[in-house]
Amino acid sequence: MDASYFRPGQEKDADQEKTDISNVSYFRGKSLNAEVPQNEFMQLFSQTIYDVLLSMVPDAYEVISVQSIALFFEQSKGLNMSEIEYIIAVAFLQQFAYQHTNKRLQVLNKNNVGTILVILAILAIKVCRIKKHENSYYADIFGISTSVINQSENVFMSIIENELWIENEVYTHLFGEATDQ
Repeated sequence: MDASYFRPGQEKDADQEKTDISNVSYFRGKSLNAEVPQNEFMQLFSQTIYDVLLSMVPDAYEVISVQSIALFFEQSKGLNMSEIEYIIAVAFLQQFAYQHTNKRLQVLNKNNVGTILVILAILAIKVCRIKKHENSYYADIFGISTSVINQSENVFMSIIENELWIENEVYTHLFGEATDQ
């Protein structure tokens, strides 16, 4: 699977850069029974991720949807993410969006929105779990190179200024939204 990582000023042909991760048909091919997720939490989580991504990349709707985000997280075998990890992923994306906007960066585009989903999942898992895996483990799960994961993770961390702490108020707010369903 081809994937692009975040690079400031990166502009490539959209057909060349589209990743399988941002294509809902990729996930349907992984499971004979892949359907639109019915879990209300997953729908809310996916909608929130989608809304934040669209706020940064208005044309992202061309390559990603709420449905494809939900399928991405539900079909990523081996992750078994908890609701807490999903909430942490949303908080990280919001932090990224805040810094991305304040710094007037043009790092994220419709060609690498799939890669950010991978990085969000990896970072949320790394922060929440005791047992840690090397990025090569995640590269195998997602079918992208370890170097793309490493570079994307480094750029993401740089943009959020290596700040993985989530304020209690932010977590409580996101948790409240998720459990009010």
